[in-house]
Amino acid sequence: EEALIRARAKSALRTALADLPERDRRILERHYFGGERFDAIAESLGVSKSWLSRIHTRAIEALGATLRDH
Repeated sequence: EEALIRARAKSALRTALADLPERDRRILERHYFGGERFDAIAESLGVSKSWLSRIHTRAIEALGATLRDH
């Protein structure tokens, strides 16, 4: 049962990530799955760390809303 719950959660997360705008999705993937720091991601995208933080917050809120709807 626990394995089924985890599999469903992973599937829901994959779907929710895919629904995000590409830039938002890539930022979350790079930070959470790739372990990159915000300052490195911001530099590679040519934005300030504070702007990246705003994008991150918006992406996390959108991800949470999508997951709550599932």
